[in-house]
Amino acid sequence: MRMHAKFALLIVLAIALFAPAAVAQTAEENEAFSLFKEGRKEMDAGSCGKAIELFERAYAVFPLPQILLREGECREKLGDLEGALQSYLRVRTEDQKILAKAFSAIQSLRSRMDQSPEVSVEANVPGAEVVIDQTPSQRTPVTVKLPRGQHRFEFRKPGYTTVIENRDIQGSGRQKVAAALVAEGGHVVLVSSVGSFNGVVVRIDDREFAPADAPGSQGRTDPIPLPPGIRKLLCVKDGRVPFLSSFTVPSSGVVEVTCRMDPIGAHATSKSGDSRTNPWKWVTFSAGAAVAVAGAGLSGWYFYKKENIGVAKGAKDYHEGWYGVGMMGVGVTVAIVSLFVFPDPPAASPRTTKISSRPIVTAAPVRGGAIASFSLGF
Repeated sequence: MRMHAKFALLIVLAIALFAPAAVAQTAEENEAFSLFKEGRKEMDAGSCGKAIELFERAYAVFPLPQILLREGECREKLGDLEGALQSYLRVRTEDQKILAKAFSAIQSLRSRMDQSPEVSVEANVPGAEVVIDQTPSQRTPVTVKLPRGQHRFEFRKPGYTTVIENRDIQGSGRQKVAAALVAEGGHVVLVSSVGSFNGVVVRIDDREFAPADAPGSQGRTDPIPLPPGIRKLLCVKDGRVPFLSSFTVPSSGVVEVTCRMDPIGAHATSKSGDSRTNPWKWVTFSAGAAVAVAGAGLSGWYFYKKENIGVAKGAKDYHEGWYGVGMMGVGVTVAIVSLFVFPDPPAASPRTTKISSRPIVTAAPVRGGAIASFSLGF
């Protein structure tokens, strides 16, 4: 009996010691299975990128071989054949069915990877030729089969600059290599009016870039190749007035264009010897002109009424005709006198802002008389 009691006690102790480990393992399996189910849903929905992340997390929690099979399938769908192969090669299990699936996937992948992928080669210029890895040139567009790895594509056509593209061809699906050839022409050298191109942004037609000063020549760029023809130029720098212009690029040779970016707030200045205009002269002149115009309108209104309505001499409105004549005389006199009473000031010194005056006089007849107004902008 004592032996049986000791044996029973050992069994109870063993269960007490190993039960937590068994429970912990079950929790890990549950977490991994939950992540695996989420990954399957993303995979079925076509989101293989997110599915791979969930599969990797699940495998890190509990390394089930089924997870690697699904991860490999996702990588195949994304075209990552090398990654898919590595996923299948990591499968370790005693389950013969799973091993058979992994082996079959590995064989299929290696067969696909031994095949050369198709590459579509195109250029933006019809009839451009391409030389692939020093092989005989071919006219684009063309579709070729190339082994996986690095390849050199040289695009060329008379009258256009040669373009070289180095590409790493991988995967099994059809791939595309395209080049944009630029017509050969002249060159333009940009010159900065501020002494440097630091902080300057230049736009030539639809091409925008930040030019750099040529080595040993501050404020000048290296020759920039451009197709021949008329080009639009925009130079912009903080704190400066943007410079907008156009220039013609020759079929060969170099043209020099200066980006003249003046400080913001700078205005056109008068030259030495220019005279300024006295604003009071034009104020007084405009006032006199307004009175004269008002008088003319008053007289015109009187004579119109007299001819059409028949106002008799000595009637109530007879005096308005004489008032109009008097106002015209006073207005003309004031306007003429203002030209002599308010002379222009002496000649301005260099870089003095020139004032421009613009008098505007208006008049209109109203019931019982006329109104006149004037304004002066300077």
